[in-house]
Amino acid sequence: DRSFRSLKEIFAVYSGDKTGLFKDLLGSSDPYVRRIAIKNIGDERLMDLADDLLPMMDTEDPNLRGDLIRTFGQLRFVRAGERISDFIHNPDWTIRNAAVRALAAIDARQYLPSLIQGLKDKEWWVRYNSAKELRDHIPADELQAMIPGLQDRFAAEILRYALEEKRLMEKGGSDL
Repeated sequence: DRSFRSLKEIFAVYSGDKTGLFKDLLGSSDPYVRRIAIKNIGDERLMDLADDLLPMMDTEDPNLRGDLIRTFGQLRFVRAGERISDFIHNPDWTIRNAAVRALAAIDARQYLPSLIQGLKDKEWWVRYNSAKELRDHIPADELQAMIPGLQDRFAAEILRYALEEKRLMEKGGSDL
């Protein structure tokens, strides 16, 4: 969307106090402006505003919720982790997908049960991103040892795929 890109460009060249700017924009009556501010808080890694975002998690707007979850992941905001883990069973697969990615960024080992649950998700993207995040944060030998205990053919398959993908990438893709 053109207005989103335009605002991103303005924010990129803005040389003033971005923390103050985005804090003010969070109070905007326009939900679109609030979402752009939230995305920029994550993109700019403005940790000072993380606490201001927590109360917004009560929203019923799935787009806003997804933006918040992604931003908390970008910020690696530990205090949001437990709240985000509650969304691993959300009916909206895009929320579950955002949750597995954010939880891995915050602390993959602490949220290992949620990431394993993501491997068993009915939506392929959630399974794939869970596997990808696990392989990027947990040693391959540990993941390999977990596969028999998953007791889910699709979970095992996607985790094997992610491990093989990483192995091929580390070899420089010569087998691709």
